[in-house]
Formats: sequence, C-alpha cells, structure tokens
Amino acid sequence: MATYSLGKDYTITGGIENVSDLTITKSGEQLDVTTREGTLPLKYTKAGLQKITLECTILAEADTTYSVGGTVSVASSGFTGDLIVVQANRDEPQDGGVTYKLTMTPGTPLANPVAV
Repeated sequence: MATYSLGKDYTITGGIENVSDLTITKSGEQLDVTTREGTLPLKYTKAGLQKITLECTILAEADTTYSVGGTVSVASSGFTGDLIVVQANRDEPQDGGVTYKLTMTPGTPLANPVAV
C-alpha cells in the first residue's frame, strides 16, 4: 500500500471547492494461485485488483452539502480521472468553520446521488 499526501499539486473540479489537502492511497490484494497438484506443489501469489482511494478535507460554508454517489474530476500527479464520492463526513466545531472529509474512489456514478 502506498499513500501520497499532495501539497498543492492537484486540481479538483465538479462542484468541490476550498480543498485544503488531498491524500491518495493505492493498494492491491494478493491472490493465492498456489498449485497443489503433482509431487512438487508450487506456492505462488500474484497481484490482484488495484484499489485507489482519495481523501480530501474541504473548508465549507454552513449550508454546503455533498452528494454521495456524485461524480468529481481530479487531476494530480498521482491520479487523473473521474471519481465517485463514497463517504462525506461533516464536522461542525463549536468555534470554527464547517469542514467535510470526502472519500472518493473510481467507479460508476449513481443515477440518483444521495445528498449528505
């Protein structure tokens, strides 16, 4: 698993503004393809599907909402493409601005995104 924290080396479009940080996590699963036949079985694993997750923190207005299942476009040195918002966590401290922590991953957008 590799995690990249990007400073100012990214551009986000698609309704998301005031992003203060962006973190890209790339991981992959290992598939067990061990051969158990014959006199000398072979223990072997190989790479499976890659999973990409992007997380960002957004400084937002009090009436701001985000849609889970909505599409966001990201251009950075670590990833470029369209992403689906899979989680939106709102934080309202007593003495400060409203922030959202969005988690996004490549995928197919929902026909009817859910506002959070």
